[in-house]
Parts: sequence; C-alpha cells; structure tokens
Amino acid sequence: MTNQEAIAYTPTPILTNLVPVQEMSPGRVAAIKNDAIKQLLATASAQLQMSVDSLVVRDIMPQTDLDWGSDATTGLANAAITTEMWYLATDAALSGYLPLVTADSAVMGDQKFCAIWGMRDARGSEATVTAQSTSLWKFDVGHSVKAIWDLSKCYAYPFNTQGVCEKPIIIPQNVYYQIYGYSIATSTGSWVMLDGCIVEPRGKQVSP
Repeated sequence: MTNQEAIAYTPTPILTNLVPVQEMSPGRVAAIKNDAIKQLLATASAQLQMSVDSLVVRDIMPQTDLDWGSDATTGLANAAITTEMWYLATDAALSGYLPLVTADSAVMGDQKFCAIWGMRDARGSEATVTAQSTSLWKFDVGHSVKAIWDLSKCYAYPFNTQGVCEKPIIIPQNVYYQIYGYSIATSTGSWVMLDGCIVEPRGKQVSP
C-alpha cells in the first residue's frame, strides 16, 4: 500500500475531547450550534419532503425524545424514569459502558430528527460537588459507533462544565440509537445533560 493509499484508508477517529466553551469564542459556539441546526433542517426537509418553513426547531425533551435514563436495571441507575429531567447516576454495582436508554425502544420517533453538539455536567451547581462517576460517553446510531466523547478537559471549569464538539451527532427519524456512559466510580453523581435540538413538523409539540 502506498502512502497515499494509507492516508485514504485511515479511519476517522471517533474519540473526541470536547472543547470547553470557556476556550472558544461565543461566536464560534453559536456557529457550531447554527451549523448543526441547518444540517438537521436540511436532512428533515429532504426525508419528509416538507419545506423548512413547515418544520420547527425545539429543545430536547429528555424523556419524551430520548427515553433518557430509563434502563436502570441493566444500565446506569437514574432519577428520570418517567419525568422530563436529565440523568443523575447513583449506581452502586455496575461498571464499564452502560446504556442510558432502554434497548428495545431506542429508536428515534417518526418525523423526529435529533442533533447533539455538546454536553454539560451540572454537578457544580450542587452545594457539595460530588465525584464524577462517568469518564466517557459513547453514541451508537444505526448500530454503529458514531463518536466517543471525553468531557474531562472541561472539568478545569467546575462551575460551568460544558463542552462542544465541532461535528454534531445526527439521529434521523426511525433510526436505532443508544447512548452509553462509561462508569468509573459507583454511588456518585453524574448529572449530565446534552446540548442539542429536535426538528419535527410544526404542530407535533410546538404550534403554531
């Protein structure tokens, strides 16, 4: 194999260190968000054969949209079984990569498209900041690992721990997905939230 061929076949690395928002200009953070939304709108418009004006962009509803934190028996324990709140780990036994959502229902809804461009850990808002229980976050879309995010660089800023990725995670309608946290410490908090959005036809959740 020539050097040129080796370069051509080099796999794209999926392990990404999220960049702390404090180390990016506000304009760059906004550009990443806007580019992700534009990409998602274009994807939804093409698949649904609807104009962009017929679509709406809204925040992610963790339970309704992602079934977030609903696999406490085989994955990471949670406080978000049926409520619209982000995940809080309190697991005391399991370790390694553990799923956050129920495997048999981890399919993005019909006419629903999701983009995720960042992650934040809100434990710094607690009176006493607990130890971190997860080190990596893995995104599986269409039964293929799309990215593994490492939030560790962002912990240099404990009271606003937020990281952004240049390449968003896109989950189209009716596609299998799973989100895994890598558990490194038990019985500790990991209040992690995703920065992203949902695109869907106007009127499903937001109207007019």
